[in-house]
Amino acid sequence: MSVSLLARKLEKKIGISTLSLIENGEVQAALFQFRVGIGSIKTHELFPEGVFKIIPTANVNTHIDLINCKYELNQLKLLSTRSIEEKITSLNADKIGFLFYILQSSDIVYTTQKKTDLQVFSGEIETVEELLELLEGKSVYE
Repeated sequence: MSVSLLARKLEKKIGISTLSLIENGEVQAALFQFRVGIGSIKTHELFPEGVFKIIPTANVNTHIDLINCKYELNQLKLLSTRSIEEKITSLNADKIGFLFYILQSSDIVYTTQKKTDLQVFSGEIETVEELLELLEGKSVYE
């Protein structure tokens, strides 16, 4: 086998620009490209576990063109672990911690807030604005 044929096979596996990415200090991008090239990235690494419980079974559909999947790709991107992590790290940690305290707490002081928060997350209350209207003017002890 010639050197150029081996070089093309290697490029196909690791990606043409993987070495350039490393040279430019973009090690994470290079590692990702390399892992894609060798087929080591699994979908369970890209999405939280619970997503797979509600997504239809994967199947081949030769009647669908990837170009026509823009909306679905954008929605799946929002569900990816990376997007969720980026979103969470952009939030106020103290407020998130407090909200999770309410959700996980058995403290009677937060009974009303816990009930309405759970209604928001389950879809019974459709918007946060609706939640805030329900809580407006109520004491935490009601």
